[in-house]
Amino acid sequence: MANNNSSSLASLKFNVMIMRIAFLIAFLLGLGSLFNVFHFTATTLDVHIAAGIIVAIVMWFLAISLSRTKQRGSGAMWAAAILIVLGGFIGLFFSVKSNALGIAHMVIMIIAMGLAEMGSSLAKKTS
Repeated sequence: MANNNSSSLASLKFNVMIMRIAFLIAFLLGLGSLFNVFHFTATTLDVHIAAGIIVAIVMWFLAISLSRTKQRGSGAMWAAAILIVLGGFIGLFFSVKSNALGIAHMVIMIIAMGLAEMGSSLAKKTS
């Protein structure tokens, strides 16, 4: 049983690191575009969206995984997964052209990432 816990913890740590790296890429690209450091090209926009999709997929995977194993932190991870989808819809369907929508998109994503970090931290403590 101890081997299962250690592999579960290693998987959790790996997925959280992938989520963090993808979030950092999406955040830096979005922040640069939001504050006119650069303008999105087709490539940078695609990388921003792809990184955001990776974050969303990993959050949903972690939420499902934590719920199935009945670990602490699954509620925070589910809240984060729902918020990441909401923030993604704002970005994709409302075509973020104004600073207000861009800032709302960014704030929702930061809150979602904070909840995901909180959920993963609780899961790591109980593993």
